[in-house]
Amino acid sequence: MSEDVATTALLHEALARWGESVATPRTAALLLLEEAWRLAAPTAVPPTRAQLLAFGERRLGGAALRWFRAAIDRHAAGEPIAYLLGEVGFFGRSFSVDRRVLIPRPESEHLIDAVLAVAPTPHRVLDVGTGSGALAVTIAAESPLVRVTAIDRSADALLVARGNAERHGVASRIDFLEGDLLAPLEQCEQVTFDAVVANLPYLPSADCPAFPHPTAFEPRLALDGGIDGLALYRRLLAQLAPYVHPGTVVLCEAAPPTLTALEELVVASGLAESWEAHRDYAALERYLFFRIGTGVLPR
Repeated sequence: MSEDVATTALLHEALARWGESVATPRTAALLLLEEAWRLAAPTAVPPTRAQLLAFGERRLGGAALRWFRAAIDRHAAGEPIAYLLGEVGFFGRSFSVDRRVLIPRPESEHLIDAVLAVAPTPHRVLDVGTGSGALAVTIAAESPLVRVTAIDRSADALLVARGNAERHGVASRIDFLEGDLLAPLEQCEQVTFDAVVANLPYLPSADCPAFPHPTAFEPRLALDGGIDGLALYRRLLAQLAPYVHPGTVVLCEAAPPTLTALEELVVASGLAESWEAHRDYAALERYLFFRIGTGVLPR
């Protein structure tokens, strides 16, 4: 005989399993319960969080119950909720994510705001290290006249990104290219970009976390920025000149402790006419904004 368990009992089961090891455990448990009920009744309107609490005696069983209990164990082992649910919110949209891609962070939304504020329309935007495609897809969705080129060295990540572009109806305006940094552009028709966004791996190698830290579940390829966290940015700056023009805006996200060193790299590159560090939601310096100067000529 199959087991059926009341929703309230499952909520308490999750909280007891996690103890103090999970941040915001009640919210996490309710998110997993919402997903479990979607699995239990895929054609029905899933219950809201308020309904889950108000009708806590509704009983869950079968495959949905097994999924929920497995998800409890996976989250107890550190796996992020976004991977368990298969999606994450970003700039008011939902994006599919799994362990092939980095989970988009709210801090990266600042890159969207900056591009939309300063780039002319219609314009061309380059997204280097697109991952899930969150930046490229959001920029294309927010600006109907924009054409985006999105590059990633991971073929698996590009599969996820293309899926997200199709999900949000912007696949026809995004060119996805596989390769290391700007190398794929060498085989393309000559083009310069009006804006460049780069959220490259920026953790110093020694700071990349180990299991069971949730970040350890994300691709090491998307995290490890070399000894000082700036290895890829150093290479990007060396490759950038042929693909920009005077006035191009460039936005590079990095770890707050590395922003000063990144600024020094930008100044030393001779590319920037002006530059400024911008802060994230926690008031930490998170990304560097700079504008290409008149002395930089396209190829």
